[in-house]
Amino acid sequence: METTLPTYVTEAFTKLSGQAEALIAAGWPVLILVFGGLTLMKLFKKFGNKAT
Repeated sequence: METTLPTYVTEAFTKLSGQAEALIAAGWPVLILVFGGLTLMKLFKKFGNKAT
């Protein structure tokens, strides 16, 4: 016996999937900035300790 989901459930999951993809796409620049900032701080600390 095969049952199908109501249309509103399918539409809700489609909308949720689209919103999740948009959030992930918006999050990548933030992740890159945080990772880059942490890397630069580590390098600054490393070279700052060698200079003194």
